[in-house]
Amino acid sequence: MQCSFHRHIDWFYVPEFSDSRRQLEVKIIDSQHLLTRHRSAVCKGHLGHAKKQHFIQVAAENSTPLKLGMMEQQLNMQSTDFALITFSQNVQNSMETAGHNQSAELCKLVHDWFAANDEPGISAVERCQMKLRYRDYLLSLDDLSCFPPPGSHINGYSLALWEATISSIDADLQMYAITRRRTYNNRSLSSQPCESLYSSLATMPGARNGVPSAVDLEVNMAKICGECVVRQDPTRGFSTRLSSAPVYPQMLLEKGVGPLLEPKAVPTFIREITIQDHLFDAPQRRRLCRKEPRGISAIHESGKGGHGVRHFHKTDESKINPLIRAGLSVDSK
Repeated sequence: MQCSFHRHIDWFYVPEFSDSRRQLEVKIIDSQHLLTRHRSAVCKGHLGHAKKQHFIQVAAENSTPLKLGMMEQQLNMQSTDFALITFSQNVQNSMETAGHNQSAELCKLVHDWFAANDEPGISAVERCQMKLRYRDYLLSLDDLSCFPPPGSHINGYSLALWEATISSIDADLQMYAITRRRTYNNRSLSSQPCESLYSSLATMPGARNGVPSAVDLEVNMAKICGECVVRQDPTRGFSTRLSSAPVYPQMLLEKGVGPLLEPKAVPTFIREITIQDHLFDAPQRRRLCRKEPRGISAIHESGKGGHGVRHFHKTDESKINPLIRAGLSVDSK
């Protein structure tokens, strides 16, 4: 489906033009890392028009998966699930009930923005509208036409987070004009493929504690690249499983989706952007049973991240004093 999204946009971010490759190239921070940085910011104080105290009040009610320890102790700040819970629909509803409308508005904007980058089955036009609503909110926090310019923070947002979020939204919209088929999978713009490549490298037999040896690095990279070529080969007519215990079930591509759009040349200048749906945006891809993000385990459940009974006496040599490993005394007396 092809739709024209009629709106004039003054770009905050402009992609670089590569002289060697003669094409526009975007550089952004993926939405997962930006989401966890949003949670880190709201745990330290107010964020935009939202107040940290409102999140603590919702957590104290113990009626949502948001717990006090997630706000006060700032547990597992790299967890995407914890960040999704912080800005979830349940937290938004609790804030609206308590009359904290501005904090509830931020929850909705952040939740919708991340869903536009991650959820399948949402039309391309709706994704753009969800992202632009959050972009308008961020730009309304400061007047860039006034002097002096903002300092290290803009209404609770660090300047790096504020700029990175707006730039990522601009880049997401520009990708509809830069990609050769003029549409793309919104979830594909992330660092996850690079992290998956490194995790595959870390599971090779020659890697100790997830660190590959320099001797086997070249051979292991060749094996992993060969696996990627086989996995992504569009003409592959056989099923393949590259792990002994796969985490995710193998998904078959849908049949009868129609011909793909004809590839076009990469533009050197963007005059207008036409929004077109990708297969990722099809209503058939919408999740029937959505997996809920996992927060802190209940008191009657087994705790996550537990160690074995011998962990107390186990020695981690990377954490002990180097003098002990050198055979020297560390006694100060």
